[in-house]
Amino acid sequence: MKLSTLLLSSAALVVAGTAYAADLPAKKGAPAAKTGCPAFGAGFFQVPGSDTCLGIGGFVRSNNSWTVSTVSRGTAPYSLDGAAYLYFDAKNNTDIGTVSSYIAFYGDSSSLAVDESFLQAAGLTAGYKGRVINSVSVGGAFSSAGMLNSTTSPMIDYSMALGGSTLSVGLESANNLGNGSDASRPDITAHLSTKAGSANIDLIGISHEAAGATSGSVNAYVVGGKVGIETGGAKFAAMGAYSRGYAFMVSNGGTYDDTDATSSTSSQGSVVGASVSVPVGGNTVSAAAMQYNVSDEDGTQEKWTSYRVNYKAVIAKGLFARPEYQISTGDTSSQTVFLRIQRDF
Repeated sequence: MKLSTLLLSSAALVVAGTAYAADLPAKKGAPAAKTGCPAFGAGFFQVPGSDTCLGIGGFVRSNNSWTVSTVSRGTAPYSLDGAAYLYFDAKNNTDIGTVSSYIAFYGDSSSLAVDESFLQAAGLTAGYKGRVINSVSVGGAFSSAGMLNSTTSPMIDYSMALGGSTLSVGLESANNLGNGSDASRPDITAHLSTKAGSANIDLIGISHEAAGATSGSVNAYVVGGKVGIETGGAKFAAMGAYSRGYAFMVSNGGTYDDTDATSSTSSQGSVVGASVSVPVGGNTVSAAAMQYNVSDEDGTQEKWTSYRVNYKAVIAKGLFARPEYQISTGDTSSQTVFLRIQRDF
């Protein structure tokens, strides 16, 4: 059979089949699969074949710094590094409300680890999550120049609504940074979040056991608060915290621990600070100041003030560069320039 004859015969069969199909009853098409989960906000999509809504996101960044102040010979004044963050947030609507599970990974040139991993259901949160102390942080107060606040901890807590406020109470793995031995019990935490006009207010309280490295044990604590106001795109915040025998007061020169813990000699510290963030066109200028006052269990004291200012320049959607200058004065002095280039997704 010639090729031309074969092609003509095939075309005739296709035309005949199409005409026959046109005479058949119309069949209703299947509805389009749902791809959005509006109840959980933008970025969530429905996992095919399930009722789970999944959100995926994160960032890739370049973290760089240069120490302007004098450093000792043999110590590099610069640091060039990269980092990445990836999270998965799975949510379901159930008879007890929304059930969520969240996991996030953070990695840089030195390590790759789970940054957060927790579940939430009916007011209960359990797993590995940011510490309660982070709730009163301003301007990266408890992180290294705001490069990343990754102070996380195993915890379990319960949140309840109190009028227009939210109260969370729970247990948190004891913060033993700077302490010579582990506490025999977890920290007991409380966090009250409320509003007063245009102000958002956070109050925290932490009960901690300060276990001495060689002997002694004392019930320690932290109390703190933060007020934040946003108006016209500008953000203002102020905070204050005081600790007794709790190791969140870690200085640039060393940790303040409790060798022989007693109620009269346990370490203590206070911090006050404020921050402001102002939009400039599509970019943002931010500044923060923190003043620290800490003392060891033997009475050794150190005071210093940290100032920082940065400019977040948006290059494209989800892509920005942020140069930052930080200076510390007082008993601990340093000057450092940071540059972060980050792409969010």
